[in-house]
Amino acid sequence: MKTAYYENGRPIEANAMAPMTASCPHCGGSVTLRCRKGVGGDPPTYFWRHSRLIDRQCPSSFAPFRIEPIRRA
Repeated sequence: MKTAYYENGRPIEANAMAPMTASCPHCGGSVTLRCRKGVGGDPPTYFWRHSRLIDRQCPSSFAPFRIEPIRRA
């Protein structure tokens, strides 16, 4: 996923300057920042991934593009 929540519910996008851990906007579980190397001179891609296998019950683990993020007040 590209966007997660950081301290006190603030949304944060995955990028090189993002913190290493955040919270999933769908289930509230812990996510870690990951990086996939670019191919053929493309820039690297940053994304959030669930930290524990128990969070695999979160639907965003399999199809994050199909889910609307939870809006926190």
